[in-house]
Amino acid sequence: MKKVLILFIVISLTLSGCWDQKIFEKTGFTLMESVEKSKTGDDLLITSTIPAIGAKDTYGIEMFTTSADSLMEGRENRNRMASKRTEAGKLQQILFSDEIAKKGIHNLLEIFNRLAEESSIAFVIVTEGSPLEIIQKSTDFKDIPGPALYISQLTKNAVKDLCAPNTMIYNFNIDYFAPGIDPVTPLIKLKGNHIEVEGSALFSGDRMVGKLDAQKSSLLLGMMGKHKDKEFSYTVPMPEKEKTEDKLGISMIECKRKVDVELQDGKPSANISLYYEGVIEEFKWNKLSDIKKQNEIQDYLDVSIKKDCMEIIKYLQKVGSDPIGIGEIVRAKYYGYFKNADWKDVYKSIPFNVDVKVDIKQYGIID
Repeated sequence: MKKVLILFIVISLTLSGCWDQKIFEKTGFTLMESVEKSKTGDDLLITSTIPAIGAKDTYGIEMFTTSADSLMEGRENRNRMASKRTEAGKLQQILFSDEIAKKGIHNLLEIFNRLAEESSIAFVIVTEGSPLEIIQKSTDFKDIPGPALYISQLTKNAVKDLCAPNTMIYNFNIDYFAPGIDPVTPLIKLKGNHIEVEGSALFSGDRMVGKLDAQKSSLLLGMMGKHKDKEFSYTVPMPEKEKTEDKLGISMIECKRKVDVELQDGKPSANISLYYEGVIEEFKWNKLSDIKKQNEIQDYLDVSIKKDCMEIIKYLQKVGSDPIGIGEIVRAKYYGYFKNADWKDVYKSIPFNVDVKVDIKQYGIID
């Protein structure tokens, strides 16, 4: 027993480890970063926010803005201004101005791929205009938990309502490196005295090439197969024969999609089938209990959604963005063709078809 005890003590002493200790009270956790062009246009304007512990305001923050050539240099400049050593492991989101996004952002995300302590689950968000202006304006908002948490919650709500994609740093990187699919991110803007989720920013590689509004983003996410366990509202004008300017509103409670890609005579073609289940939320008060009327509404929605989806696809082809991942399907199914083709060129001329079927499960309790 004595020998065992001695052996245990020796092993404990020789195998004792050590770690890089970081005291919580002495660390400032960066919750949000933004990147845009500086006023001179020669370098980057990088803004960071960290909670101000002990500030008079309940949700006080410290905000640091610096000019730098890279995100790493910007952080080094920030650490020379901050009272605490800052860490980015709790980052909620990183904002890029649309001007920066159009030039490419992957190099600015490189730091998150290389350092283990960096957060890879922060939202990647594009802003219309200056993200610094959005952050500064949001500090004036009353009864919100600071700009970082406010924008984070705003984005999460938009994702839940299918108004914007759920794109975090690791999602963006996966789609960027995959040869047959492009990233898509939330798009926000400052609108008067509030911040609004505009919809989606479309990318080709790591460059922003277009955008979609919130309703079209919902349809795009359905075609991407991202509709699981989420609802979204779809609003269209009434059919012309109804002779009214009222809107027809439906809440889509389920969406199933199927994508078929075929290669005929050396040319690919794609067909997307969408099946929606919905509940009528807005319609004028008459004839909703009539089966014929119900069928007319369903047929009208089939045509309207198909028309909108085809417009979205034509726009995606025009700007050269493939967030649906048609290229990935071609690569998996016809690898030899994909390997030898210039996919970015081929994608723009692929014939598409969208089949839509809407099944209304409930028409409301008022006839």
